[in-house]
Amino acid sequence: MREQVMRMNIDEETLIEIINEEDFQDLELFNKVAERVFSLRDSEIIRMFLRKLHFSFLANDDRFRIHVLDRLVNLSIDFSLNELFSLCFDTLVGNYLILLVFLRQNPVMNIETFRNVIEIVPRLGYVDDMYLFGFPYQAGVFFDIDERVRNLKQEEIKKLMISCNILFNMGVLQRSRETVESFQKIYDAVEEPAYQLRAQLISSLLKREFNQFSLIMHKFGYEIASEKEIVSRYLELWKMLEKLSIPIFFDIRNLRFNRVLFNGNFYFLRYQNFEGKDEVIFPFLQVELSDVNKIYDPQKDIFYTPRERYGRLHLGDIYSFREVLEVDEPTQESVTAITQMSEDEIKSRIRDILRDANVTSHSPVELADVLTLNLFVNNPDDTRLSGFIIKGQSFKVVHLKTIADQLLQVSHSPIEIVFLVHIPSIDDRALEYFIRECESRQKNYCVIDRNDLARLFLAYHAL
Repeated sequence: MREQVMRMNIDEETLIEIINEEDFQDLELFNKVAERVFSLRDSEIIRMFLRKLHFSFLANDDRFRIHVLDRLVNLSIDFSLNELFSLCFDTLVGNYLILLVFLRQNPVMNIETFRNVIEIVPRLGYVDDMYLFGFPYQAGVFFDIDERVRNLKQEEIKKLMISCNILFNMGVLQRSRETVESFQKIYDAVEEPAYQLRAQLISSLLKREFNQFSLIMHKFGYEIASEKEIVSRYLELWKMLEKLSIPIFFDIRNLRFNRVLFNGNFYFLRYQNFEGKDEVIFPFLQVELSDVNKIYDPQKDIFYTPRERYGRLHLGDIYSFREVLEVDEPTQESVTAITQMSEDEIKSRIRDILRDANVTSHSPVELADVLTLNLFVNNPDDTRLSGFIIKGQSFKVVHLKTIADQLLQVSHSPIEIVFLVHIPSIDDRALEYFIRECESRQKNYCVIDRNDLARLFLAYHAL
């Protein structure tokens, strides 16, 4: 098709008419036709071509769209912004093209560069479709509006507000504190109470002023009586703020870990502490990482254990041991069976339970008297190296000296999760030393007594 069409001695208008829309999924054909069409600089033919691209552009993924747009940007480099707008305003591909050209010419949007924004963005004819299909170049524009926005005419400020909301919702503007503060300044400069309330709402979130936040939400008709309601109405509150055009965003990749957990998002970070209680961190604030057990991912609607966090893990927090949650209490018979097991028998059963995470018979790391195995923590893609210090029925009581050598080996190894499995009781001094050593080495740890081990083996039919 490609060679046959390109060899025809016909004009460009006829060429575009005889090519089917789906044929432009062939990128070589697209490249050749695009070069011919744009070299003519004929407005009507370019519009025909952009309209014909509509199907193939939407039927393919972002890689295809990026190739198409990059090629069109290069071919239109000699067009002025006004010329390009007249060619592109009434086609979907054209809307993407003019927006991309503008953004590449203006990687920083500030008080000096805003006028082209307010003249172009609100007049694009396919904004709703661009919302639906997304912009393939995400979060590239630095947005920094200062107090001089107050010197603009109200009409200009409102156009800027509309334009920036469009660009934010498309994912064009960087997700950052500077973007949020720019929206705050724009809303505050609009001489209408509803928008000044929006500015105050943003301020209350940035300053962690819950009472002010609650009061303003009340004025908008939403009741948030306590911080506990932020947890219980987490996703509902997100939709409320979106409806008010507050520039909220949340991405797990914006979290930072350095002995603290920093929330780099403009929305609440929901997490569970070690008592199993849900808490929230306000935007751009932090808590001690040692207080965090699990983090909530709103995109996936799950709590997960971050790799960067260290401290105590519960058996049920570990994906490889997840079935243990189905067993509330062990039977007396199962506990009796556990107390009669040798350490080798316990190791063998743990290996069987974790066989999916360990495809070879070799241990990931060889340590004397420590069972080392891989396991899954959050899901089958989250593999962690673990070490099991096992004290079976040959010990009457587990003392410090009975675990010190093994714990020293583990502390200086790449092991991420340390399990202390003890069938007899363990004295307080040994347990305190184990916990302190794991935390000082920033390792996760899990203490398993005879009852927990019985629950685990019952859950996986290992008894």
